[in-house]
Amino acid sequence: SITGNGAGIAFLVGALIYTGGGLRLYVGLILFFVIGSISGKWKNEGKRRAEALHQRKGARGCVQVLANSAAIIAVLWMGELLQAQREAVLASFAAFAAAAADTVSSDLGMLTRGKTFSLLTGRLVEKGLSGGVSVFGLLCGFFAAGIMVLPLLFRYRWQEILLVIGFGFLGTLVDSVLGDALQVKYLTEEGRLTEVASEADGKKRKKARGFLGINNDIVNFVTASLIALLAFLVFRALGDGI
Repeated sequence: SITGNGAGIAFLVGALIYTGGGLRLYVGLILFFVIGSISGKWKNEGKRRAEALHQRKGARGCVQVLANSAAIIAVLWMGELLQAQREAVLASFAAFAAAAADTVSSDLGMLTRGKTFSLLTGRLVEKGLSGGVSVFGLLCGFFAAGIMVLPLLFRYRWQEILLVIGFGFLGTLVDSVLGDALQVKYLTEEGRLTEVASEADGKKRKKARGFLGINNDIVNFVTASLIALLAFLVFRALGDGI
C-alpha cells in the first residue's frame, strides 16, 4: 500500500500529528490509511481498465502522503498559534474525512457499472478519468467520511461531528470539480482522454485540456488545504454557539 520512502515520511507525519493533535487525531490518521488501503485492494476488470487512465499507479509514495497531510500539519500549527487547538483538531478531522471520502469514492466508484459524469457539465465521462463521479461512488465517499468521525464520538458534540462529515463529503465534490477543471489531460491516438502523458512507445501525447504540472497530487493538496482552512474558520466562528 505504501513505498519505503512514503512509509518514512508517513512516520514523521504521524509523529507531528500525534504531537500536535493528540491520540484521537493519530487514530484518525491510522483509520484513514486503513480505509484507503482496503478500498484500493478491491479490483475487477472494469476498474483495471479505468486505472489505466491514471498517471500514477501502484503503492503510495511520499508525495501522495504529503499531499493529504501537509494541510493538517499546517492547521495544527495555526491552532497552536491562535490557541484554538480544539478547532484545529476538528478541522484536521475534516481534512482527513475529505481525503478518505475522495479515495473511497474513486476506488469503489470504478467498480460499479453505473454512469460516470462531470459535476461541472453533467456530461458522461469515461470511468477512471479525474473529475468524473458516480452516484455509487459519492454514496461510498459519504460513508467513508462517516467512518472517519468514529474517534470523535463521546468527546465532541454531535453538531461538530455532523459538520466534520459534511466537510468530508464537500471535499470529494471539490476534488472532483478541481480535477475536472484543472488537472491536465491528454489525447490518445484513439481519441480518448487520459492522464498518461505518453504512448506505450514513449511518444508524447497532445494536451487536451487542463494545466501542465497540475496532477492528482496537486489537486488533493489544494482540496485538503481548502477544506482544512474552511473548517477551521467555521469552527472558530461558531465556537460554543454550535
